[in-house]
Amino acid sequence: MNKLIAFLLLIFVSFLCNAEDCNPQAKDVAKLDAISATWFTVNGPLAEFNFCDSSVSLDFPFGADKPPLMILVHGGGGRGRDTEMAAYNFRRLGFSTLLFDSYRMNNFTQGYQFFSLQVTNEARQRMSLKVTKTAYEWALKSERIKNKKIYLWGVSNGASVAVNLADIADSSFLKAIFAEGLPPNGIGLPEKFDIPIYLAYGELDNYGTRIEANQLQWTRDGFCDENTELVELINRNSLQCNAKINSEKMYESTQSWYDRVKGNGQPIQMKIYSDAAHDFFLNGPLKGTNVKNGKLVGANLGASNSARNHYLEDIKKIKDLN
Repeated sequence: MNKLIAFLLLIFVSFLCNAEDCNPQAKDVAKLDAISATWFTVNGPLAEFNFCDSSVSLDFPFGADKPPLMILVHGGGGRGRDTEMAAYNFRRLGFSTLLFDSYRMNNFTQGYQFFSLQVTNEARQRMSLKVTKTAYEWALKSERIKNKKIYLWGVSNGASVAVNLADIADSSFLKAIFAEGLPPNGIGLPEKFDIPIYLAYGELDNYGTRIEANQLQWTRDGFCDENTELVELINRNSLQCNAKINSEKMYESTQSWYDRVKGNGQPIQMKIYSDAAHDFFLNGPLKGTNVKNGKLVGANLGASNSARNHYLEDIKKIKDLN
């Protein structure tokens, strides 16, 4: 019986994953590099998107004819219940959804607590950026995606990845980017872009901010050494503010970046939602703190049902305009 089940499972997986869908990664290519005993970055070649990876879910809304695609980019802890609930709700809005775990594709399985508290923003964002960019490219080529009208949603570190696709992707296909809880540090933020960006914050969002500074996510600042230059991405505010250049100066907050690029005519909007904190698809809002790299940081999480529904209504309005 066990052999029969294994045989049927093999047939099922083969049916789901054609050879052109699979892009297996070499084992142990990306490496964790210890900055201290409890603080890590990642070095080495990074993985591209692999549709046949066990973390991938491509799902379609019931009864929809050629729905647009929403690609979801998880936050700093990896794919979790929050991104799965986000995908469920987006399908209710009429999107098909593509969800994956960028860390698993890089053969890292240490889990949420390790990645959310012991790995730098820039390392997590670099992994997700490469996987997300190649997932977008896969979607454009795949016969599974009948409607090439694509959207991106990212939360926290995933929001950083999403906004950095704004001037990489083709606006003929990528229609809008939804960035929830965008942090200012890591790979940096784009200076010029053609694709509309919609920033969303919960009014209580202090996730990852310095408690003693009484910051909120959009007013958060810190030292440039928290950024990486990532020179293959041009026109980023991190190119002159990173661990190699001006490392002891302060990076700009997302509020300052937003005001500047909007003033320069870039297509961007920002909205702050009441009764919400960080990561709208967790139940809350709940107040809390974490210890990260030996420092006490804010960790207010979640949103009320009313705040979450308000956010979904705003996303649906944007979808309907396209």
